[in-house]
Amino acid sequence: MGVTARARKGRSRESSKGVVQSAARAVRIMRLLFLAREGRHLGELSEELGLHKTTALRLLRTLIAEGVVRKESPEGHYRLHPMSWMTIATRVPSVSLPQVIKDLLQELAASTGATAMVVAPMVGTRSMVATMWALPQRVMRIDPNVVTAAPMHACAPGKCYLASLPEDELRKWMRHDLERVTGRTTTDVSALAKELTLVRKRGYAVDRDEFVAGAAGLAVPILDQAGNMVAALTLVAPAGEVTRAGINGWVPVLRRASLRLSEALASINESVTAECSTAMTPVGTPGPTARSHNRC
Repeated sequence: MGVTARARKGRSRESSKGVVQSAARAVRIMRLLFLAREGRHLGELSEELGLHKTTALRLLRTLIAEGVVRKESPEGHYRLHPMSWMTIATRVPSVSLPQVIKDLLQELAASTGATAMVVAPMVGTRSMVATMWALPQRVMRIDPNVVTAAPMHACAPGKCYLASLPEDELRKWMRHDLERVTGRTTTDVSALAKELTLVRKRGYAVDRDEFVAGAAGLAVPILDQAGNMVAALTLVAPAGEVTRAGINGWVPVLRRASLRLSEALASINESVTAECSTAMTPVGTPGPTARSHNRC
């Protein structure tokens, strides 16, 4: 195939406005699954999107690999991963969630002297990444700008995420080797399993010198209306400051902040659903505008 033919073939996959067709289809799948909290079967998604089942399945497998979608049964029942809810919500222009998070993180950093972060999972790389944060006004502090993605088993927010997984998913995750990042990183599967049991019991997770030597983290889950973890709220400070007394003082503060975020998520649920419903209305029907198709 010549260069011209290849270019022509590549262009055929895009609309006249330069929209990549596969990306647009993936977004529509996410919207459908967002609106159908109980999930959808492959056949239903294929029919609603007007796609062949093979095409829909390829898109779903990609979204699963990226941690956006979860397969609930061997029969092909799919649901949006709980952690994806906040990602979608923060991209709806009419919703003020990003500002709510920013204000709350700044309050936490000022009151605790620690770096305050909202951390989300990158399932494909088995790691956690800070999506928003606020830095304390001090010389010694942990700056997410200079810290790479943290392996889930080596950080407090990652342990919260792992502790929230169904048992079958956690068993699959445990089949992989646990990377040693520092001399304090837990690399034994049995030891990690015991720690995750403790995380579930007490409702928070701690890491100390496990990802960054000299640093410690404390994290609690942020829950949606169904009780699913959608992100982790985390404080990170020099390890010497995260004592038992410090943890006892910070956990109630983090829990109150997490509850505020959960309440904010609940309050905007109807707004996001309405925006996505509008975006999913077929072109040409009364109501939506061209602009509404890009809102979530």
